[in-house]
Amino acid sequence: METPKTLISTFKVSAKRKETVRRKLEVTAKKLATTAKEKEIVRNKLVAIAKQLATTASEKENARRELVVTAEKLATTAKEVKLANQRLRSLDLAKDEFVSIASHQLRTPLTGIKGYTGMLLDGDAGPINEKQREYLTEVKNANDRMINLITSLLNVSRVDLDAFVVEPEPVNLEEIAKTLLKEYEGVINKKLIVDTDFEKDLPLINADLNITRMILQNLLSNALKYTPEGGKIVLSIKKDSPNILISVTDTGYGIPENAQSKIFTKMFLADNARVKDPNGTGLGLYIVKETIEKTGGKIWFESKENIGTTFYVTIPLEGMKKREAKRLELK
Repeated sequence: METPKTLISTFKVSAKRKETVRRKLEVTAKKLATTAKEKEIVRNKLVAIAKQLATTASEKENARRELVVTAEKLATTAKEVKLANQRLRSLDLAKDEFVSIASHQLRTPLTGIKGYTGMLLDGDAGPINEKQREYLTEVKNANDRMINLITSLLNVSRVDLDAFVVEPEPVNLEEIAKTLLKEYEGVINKKLIVDTDFEKDLPLINADLNITRMILQNLLSNALKYTPEGGKIVLSIKKDSPNILISVTDTGYGIPENAQSKIFTKMFLADNARVKDPNGTGLGLYIVKETIEKTGGKIWFESKENIGTTFYVTIPLEGMKKREAKRLELK
């Protein structure tokens, strides 16, 4: 049987344990209170995030709808641009065809004028006095300029329409060059020195005679126009496998550096060229470049203003390929 002393001691122990438990419960309660508060804070944050997400989703949907509308507008615009481009291409082709037809129609009467003027100057209709000869010479020169312009327009329209024909045949480049130099003899003898450098035993090449003549004529004509009195021109034709290399060098006015990148552009004339030849069309080098490149050759130049220019042209030794005019389909 427990004594009173023992009971008191046991009670004291139980009281201590209860106090310990109580304190632990208080601590746990505080922790639970803190956790609940944190949970509330977290819940509030989650609610805010959820609202933000809802707002973002709504904004995304609005943005998506705007993008769809924009995409539809762009598709419509692209279609309109495509139709406009097709229309412009059609108009451009129609313009080129008109130029070609008009040029052909103009060329016929101009050729007639040229023939009859020449006959009058030759005295076929009877003697003429000096004043009449002066007037007729002016008519002849003006008519020749018109014929040259019409020829250039015809060539441009053929190039732009991709409608020019290439009919290769064995040609002698040296003979073509000598014929052209003979035609320019009057100009050359008066003011210029012209040398030739033709490689011996140059082979015949299969090339279009008219195109080859046009290329050489244009390069020589430019050299003659833009070389001052007392200047020198050298025409060279050599074999440079796998090509024939033609070069025309002059000691003329040269091409200004700021104009060199545009020298093959249609209708372009450098400022110094415009001063020296106000009647120039700026079509010749454009026609030459387009024609040469479409027949397998290349053209380039080196030039320094007030020193001179050299133009280089290559024609493949294997020759030009036959080419028929394309049939045009205007839409």
